Amino acid sequence: MWAYDADNHLREDIDAFPKYMDPGFRERGWRIEKTDGGKDVLWVGDESWPDWTWDTATRPGSFRENLLRLRNGENIDPFRGDQETVRVEYRDRDARLKLMDEQKIQAELIFNTLAVSRGWMVGGDPAQTYANLRAVNRYLAAEWGWAYRDRIYAAALLGLDDLDLAIAELDRLLAEGVRAINLVPGPVGRRSPADPHFDPFWARVNEANLLVSFHTTPASHIAYREMFSGWWEPAEAAVHRGVSDTDSAFMSFQMFNERPIMDTVVALILHNLFGRFPNVRILSVENGTFWVPYTVKLLNKSYAINQNGFWLGGKPERPSEVFKRHVFVTPFHEENIQTIVDVVGPDCVLFGSDFPHAEGLADPVTDYLSDLEVTDPLTIRKIMRDNLKGLLEGTPAG
Repeated sequence: MWAYDADNHLREDIDAFPKYMDPGFRERGWRIEKTDGGKDVLWVGDESWPDWTWDTATRPGSFRENLLRLRNGENIDPFRGDQETVRVEYRDRDARLKLMDEQKIQAELIFNTLAVSRGWMVGGDPAQTYANLRAVNRYLAAEWGWAYRDRIYAAALLGLDDLDLAIAELDRLLAEGVRAINLVPGPVGRRSPADPHFDPFWARVNEANLLVSFHTTPASHIAYREMFSGWWEPAEAAVHRGVSDTDSAFMSFQMFNERPIMDTVVALILHNLFGRFPNVRILSVENGTFWVPYTVKLLNKSYAINQNGFWLGGKPERPSEVFKRHVFVTPFHEENIQTIVDVVGPDCVLFGSDFPHAEGLADPVTDYLSDLEVTDPLTIRKIMRDNLKGLLEGTPAG
């Protein structure tokens, strides 16, 4: 089976974004500076990546192998993986197409590695923030394409922090033919992303049948750190450090993966975004699906017992039905995917490999199918191919 992969990644070189910066924003934008020892370091705003490796990367699938070793009782650090030279297909789209042929991947939604995670936000300076985003998106358009050969679909990065600047960048991207955009899970300042304040943005997404992804990202932690820092634990527990951007397991629980995407999906549904904009479909990427059964059940419960309550954006239809039509999820390969299909049906579950990341799959299609606890052939075809194909083509899945 030739698959459609909803979670693939490129790996940027050090000069990927600096060369696309607007001249007037280079001083605080993406830039390369030398250390006293002569080493080139990437900066944006006040953040730098002195330890980022540009010529080597962790071997695809090595974290997955480590997790299997942990299950077998070995005492190892799961976050340590074998390093290898960065492969040409991580940075060249034609080389990537050849690899996709070998992997039997017909098409893929591809995300940045560095930029999707953090860095482009510059607090208190929206003009600089959106200049940084433009540089990332120019790189994606020029070197990967929004729909290269109708096989590689790069997800543009956007934020809603400044509505006018967000609309201007969205309009620019739509004129270029973008097919998917990626937003940061979580609130926008103190607003829901479905607040009617943002309706001009969502109206454009709705008209264009644009796919909107919410890829997991430490950038979500900014809002959650502000909400939780100093509550439950001392403020120093929220230090921006470590693999999960925190040294506290409690803060990681609040800020990483499940919590931001749960809150985002709940807000989009209960604040009636999809009632106002019925063509909008959102895709949760690399957030897993452990949260889905609980969230769907609690959505229906909250909806039922608050019929006469406050409804920002209008009262939606029954949340579980809205979820099935408008929310699409990418389970981690180790999850019981049949459980998710039983809750939301087969039409909104998508295959995502996270290739070539270490926690992803080394052989995406073969490895995913080997873990897939689904037996119905039509359901397998929808998960592995048809559902993402429909989203990328702007047509309903199912």
